[in-house]
Amino acid sequence: MKKLRYVRHSLKDGAIIGAEGLAYAQGKAPAGDYTDLFYGPLYRTLQTVLAVIAAIGCQPGTKVHMPIAEIGSDELFKVMANDAFKAAVKAGKTNIEAVYEAGHSSDQLEIWTADAANGVKKMLDEMPDGSFGIALGHDPVIPMAAQAFDCPVPSLKEMEYVDFIQYTDGTIVVEDPRK
Repeated sequence: MKKLRYVRHSLKDGAIIGAEGLAYAQGKAPAGDYTDLFYGPLYRTLQTVLAVIAAIGCQPGTKVHMPIAEIGSDELFKVMANDAFKAAVKAGKTNIEAVYEAGHSSDQLEIWTADAANGVKKMLDEMPDGSFGIALGHDPVIPMAAQAFDCPVPSLKEMEYVDFIQYTDGTIVVEDPRK
């Protein structure tokens, strides 16, 4: 069995994590002895990773992986967070609600959902059996990944997470501790 705790990045101050967000990430850092650490190529995810490491350390033998593009890239969010998405969020919709109301084609939404699931599979594939990994990523990508595994979850607030558990037969299930 492998467990991947997929955490939304910390509070933003514009495009970056400011001092408040760094302190928040340290205060909400996921507990546990992790073996693998993943993050996306956006600067704010790297900032969150560094704040988490500062709070809980990096145990000897922990593998800090190269950025995983499927966690969320600048290119993805330039397309996903269009004007309609931003207007929906401003009107009080969550990120996952907004992405479905932003006028994206069903084909595009399916591609993003498949990419999000492939990112989870990629991370799990890089982890040894019996391991516990932490991934720092983005909303609505995390809920889209959960949906791909037939477990829709609501949007995550900063530093909230869901767990993706892969059993030895390859089955992946999602556990949402917020339920």
